[in-house]
Amino acid sequence: IWGIYGELSRTLDSIFRQIETRSLKERASFSFFEGLKKHAEKYKNESVSARFYIESLFNTFYQVFFQLIYDTPERFDIWNHYFPNEWKVTKSNLQNPENITTRIALKNFFEWAPKRIWKSKEEKDFSLNDVSSNLFPEVDPILWAKMLIFIFSPYGENRLRSVIQKPWNFGFIGRVKVYFGDGEEDIRKEYEEDEIRTFELAYFLFKKEFSMINLKSYIETLEKLSFPEESEEERKRLILLSLFTKMLSFVANTEQTNT
Repeated sequence: IWGIYGELSRTLDSIFRQIETRSLKERASFSFFEGLKKHAEKYKNESVSARFYIESLFNTFYQVFFQLIYDTPERFDIWNHYFPNEWKVTKSNLQNPENITTRIALKNFFEWAPKRIWKSKEEKDFSLNDVSSNLFPEVDPILWAKMLIFIFSPYGENRLRSVIQKPWNFGFIGRVKVYFGDGEEDIRKEYEEDEIRTFELAYFLFKKEFSMINLKSYIETLEKLSFPEESEEERKRLILLSLFTKMLSFVANTEQTNT
C-alpha cells in the first residue's frame, strides 16, 4: 500500500511541477495562481492531514517558482497582481495564526537562499535579488539583503571579516517606488519607514543574532578591523558598521518600550 501511495505521490508531484513550469513560461500565470489560491484556501484549515497536504504542495511550488520567476515573461504581473499578498512575508502575516502559507513561503526561502549566498561569486544573482525584494514587500531590499548576507554567510574564526571578504551577490537594486509627497523630506520619511520595517522584521525573525549584546560585539569587532582606504572591503565594513549601529538603536528603543 505504501509503495503505491509513494508512486502516486511522486506522479502527482511531477504533474504539478510540469503544470507550474508551463504556466510560468507560457503566459498562463493568472489562471494558475487563481486556481492555486482557491485550492489552498479550501484545504488549509480542514484538518491536520489537509494542512500537511498544503505544506507539501507549496514546498513543491516554491522549488519551481524560485528557480523560474526571474526569467518568467509575466514576472512583474505575478509579483504585483497574481501572487497573493497573504503569501508574502510580512510581520503581520507571520503573526496571523491562520496564515500558514506565509510561514511555508518563509521556510522555503530560508532553505533556498542560503545555498545561493554560500556559493556566491562576483557575478550578481538576479534571481535571488528578485525573490528577496518581492517576497518581503515591506522591507528596504538593499538593507534586507545585507542582513541576510550576514545571517547566512559561512564564516571562520572572525565572522565579520569573513562576511566582508566574501562576494555580496545581491541587494544591488532597490524597489521602484512612487512618492506622492512634495519634496525630499517626504522621500526621506518613506525611506526611514522602510528602514524601520526592515529592522522590525529582522528582529522578529533573528532576535538572538540581533540581540543588544551581539550587536555591541559586532560593532566593537568592526571598529577594530582594518582594510585599505577606498577598498571594497572598507566600504563593506562601513556599511555593516552603520547597519548594526542603527539596529542597536532600534533594539534598545524596542526593548525599552516593551519594559
